[in-house]
Amino acid sequence: MINIIQHSLKNGISGAFSHVNPLEAIANLDLNIARKRLDEVSHSIWEILYHIVFWQDIFIENIKGNNPKWDDEKSWLTEKHMQKDENFEQLKERFEEGIEEIGKLIDTVDLEKKLSFWENEPILQFIVVAITHNSYHIGQIMVIKKILNSQTK
Repeated sequence: MINIIQHSLKNGISGAFSHVNPLEAIANLDLNIARKRLDEVSHSIWEILYHIVFWQDIFIENIKGNNPKWDDEKSWLTEKHMQKDENFEQLKERFEEGIEEIGKLIDTVDLEKKLSFWENEPILQFIVVAITHNSYHIGQIMVIKKILNSQTK
């Protein structure tokens, strides 16, 4: 049974049988599109990807049994950060590394181990939350990308 669960979790983190592979969703993003917002109150693709990576890193640390300090306010980046093109490429790389790291952790950690600092939830729960969090925000990225690409035609 554990092999089926691991297989299903790896499919989830990689987007298999879902809307899109998360790495493909960001692979060919134009920087100008990544920076744009649909309106004054929405987030850009770049901001959403930063938010995903911020939380993905928190989930990874939790899955490893660590209790990292985090501040939700810091999960959204600043305009200044988006001024450097190389920051986006680094962010995409960190996102890919995080996906790979979670995939490896799925094979190596005890999914039933309870984490005392998270109300004794099992590691499995954190992996599921990471998958659903990524999936939700990748869906947002795909919709924003589609709308912004249609506006540039």
